[in-house]
Amino acid sequence: DTLLILSFALLGLILFLSCFEQLLAILKPILKSEQLYFFTKILILISNGYGIYLGRYLRFNSWDIVSDPVDLFSSLYHSLVDWNNCKETVAITLTFSVFLYLIFELYTGFKKSIDKETHELSEK
Repeated sequence: DTLLILSFALLGLILFLSCFEQLLAILKPILKSEQLYFFTKILILISNGYGIYLGRYLRFNSWDIVSDPVDLFSSLYHSLVDWNNCKETVAITLTFSVFLYLIFELYTGFKKSIDKETHELSEK
């Protein structure tokens, strides 16, 4: 069971990195450098962190917006407005956002390093 859960978690992380990289490539010609940084590193990562909170802690799925929208929006409202819930929401959302940011920065750092080595080897 542990191996199965770990493999799904790693696959999800790989798909996140791939999709996030593609999104950056699409937005790069449209947005200025500082807008791109704000839009991607702040808004998208916080949205992803909040989405993880909704799925993992509030136990919502993608079909809940159709099957039970009242409960979904009620929980969204309480998670953002109610002070006792808001503390947990902010802490978990920021934790996952920072985690995803660090993973993406590690990924891009390794990718640049590999690209640099490949370029150096092809010049020789």
